[in-house]
Amino acid sequence: MPPSTNDIEKQHAAGAHAPPQRSTTRSVLLIITCTFAMLVNSSNNTSVAIALPTIGAALNIQEAQLQWLVSAYSLSSGCLLILFGRLADLHGRKRTFLAGSIWLAAWTLGCGFAQTEIELDVLRGLQGVGVAASIPASLGILAHAFPPGTLRSIAFATFAAGAPLGAFTGMALGAVMTQLSAPTWRSNFFLSTGLTVLYIALGWYAIDDDEPRGDKKTKWSLLRFSRSNSVDEEEDRRVDWLGAFLVTAGLVLVVFVLSDGEVAPGQWATGYIIALLIIGCLFLGVFMAWQHFLEAHQLKHQLGSSEITCIPSLQSSPTHSEPTAPARSRYPPPLIPPALWTRSAYRLTAVMVVALLTWASFLGWNFWTQLYYQQYEGLSPVGGMLRMFPMFVTGIICNIIVVMIVYILGAFLLRA
Repeated sequence: MPPSTNDIEKQHAAGAHAPPQRSTTRSVLLIITCTFAMLVNSSNNTSVAIALPTIGAALNIQEAQLQWLVSAYSLSSGCLLILFGRLADLHGRKRTFLAGSIWLAAWTLGCGFAQTEIELDVLRGLQGVGVAASIPASLGILAHAFPPGTLRSIAFATFAAGAPLGAFTGMALGAVMTQLSAPTWRSNFFLSTGLTVLYIALGWYAIDDDEPRGDKKTKWSLLRFSRSNSVDEEEDRRVDWLGAFLVTAGLVLVVFVLSDGEVAPGQWATGYIIALLIIGCLFLGVFMAWQHFLEAHQLKHQLGSSEITCIPSLQSSPTHSEPTAPARSRYPPPLIPPALWTRSAYRLTAVMVVALLTWASFLGWNFWTQLYYQQYEGLSPVGGMLRMFPMFVTGIICNIIVVMIVYILGAFLLRA
């Protein structure tokens, strides 16, 4: 008896989502690799923050301009996260992770040889591009490697702990290297380069290989479109490059204005500050409208395609024609589907807003605290680091505990 359509669907789904088999050692190394990537990402900020007064004195950078050494890194990494997340899904998470990490290592090494403020600012921005590629890929790697359950919760808890652990490690080692090593602040970048190369080697071995993209001549065994399903990744692998440009340009301009508004010649009344703020907000508004248009068009296309099923014959026959895929939409799928923000009665949106405000306040506080301890209190880098130590200890503990609580009690109790 030939298999039914439902049987084929179940076999196809099982094959597509079954996690790859690996040894316990490789599973542990995989978690360590992704956590290491998060640790290095976080340490790249705090190791520079603790050395800001020393860098400023060495390169003759004014205090008001020191913030760009931190902002350039966060700006490029934050603005490109969305695009690289999409590229990782399409072209392979391991490929994206390794490529981004190699890029990060190269420009981190370059930072150690920077001779001027402009050089270091540019190199820090290029560092952030590598982080934008490796961090979203890390999340996808963990989600794909471990099915829902205790092991996945442990993996994500460990990965989340990499942020505060990296922040403390970067600040501790950064303070010691800046104060006690001969190259002072440059040692931080040399050490970070070595750590990045280390997790690249681990990732090359431990991370599962990306699934082959498949031969273009392969016949379609089953293809279904319905109102509840988004565009199938195999059916449409295009990237919304226009949306990527709009959101990246908009975020870059807005963040630049927020970073430079106070130090511009006329501060917030400076002409180019006002103009760039308007243009940045306009780009972001057009981006949101464009995403709504793409989502509406995709839904209309899916409904128009109705329920299309193509099941080729198991054996070639002159009486059977080659199955063909349905015509795809004229436009690519949206980079960020607007429906995403309405999930769980807008609770996801609320969580994102809370995360935005939390990080905005923390990073601003962290920047000025470093300057206060060293320039106004007259403390050494190590002395300033010791006063920040309790914050990182509680951060690591809370990251682990909260993720475990979410798994045991459910996220709803934490949001209530």
